[in-house]
Amino acid sequence: CRSSRDGGITTWGNVYIKGVHFDGYYEDSVENAIMGGAIYVAKDGAVPQLAISNSLFEHFKAKTWGGAISATGLGTNVSIASSTFESNLVHDTSDGTGGGAVFASGGVQLTVDDTTFVSNAGTGGGAVSLLSSNPSIDPTCGDFTSCTFESNLATYSPPNPNEPGGAIYSKNSFVALKSSNFTANKASKGGGLYVEFANGVENNSPVTLESTVFDKNIAD
Repeated sequence: CRSSRDGGITTWGNVYIKGVHFDGYYEDSVENAIMGGAIYVAKDGAVPQLAISNSLFEHFKAKTWGGAISATGLGTNVSIASSTFESNLVHDTSDGTGGGAVFASGGVQLTVDDTTFVSNAGTGGGAVSLLSSNPSIDPTCGDFTSCTFESNLATYSPPNPNEPGGAIYSKNSFVALKSSNFTANKASKGGGLYVEFANGVENNSPVTLESTVFDKNIAD
């Protein structure tokens, strides 16, 4: 699965995936895609929906955004349930790139349940990167329930933890974490979670935490 944008699927519509094993089999010098190693979803008129369940994404490599999945566009809905993202990678060092497994930007609504992110690596979010240019206009939201983030690495030169957000990096976006576990993730800042948020947005909190455990994460 290799192409200039996505390694497997590009969609501007609705896609439903259940019980699928995606394997990028990337070589060290070869990318599956520039963005979205397995799937790229974007808004073009109608609001698209990507729904994934009981699936595995492993060994994908993207240059800029989303080692396995890249999603963008105001209102774009991405839901992931009972799935695993393992050993996916984003390696570009440019500002604004990242999301070793998943990248969501420009107003995407990302909902993730009962899903494991393990041993992913990327600049700006070893596992997940959430990005909004203006949270008042295009708020990207990530809602994670009963998820596990383990041994993810924020880096541009593995195995060194030299980027922020070992598991999740969020810029001008909203993150909700419930009944989830962050273990042994590494970054330069925010071993488990790194949040950067613009001033002037009233009556909103960029992070909501409930019954979530952070253990043995490292900020070096």
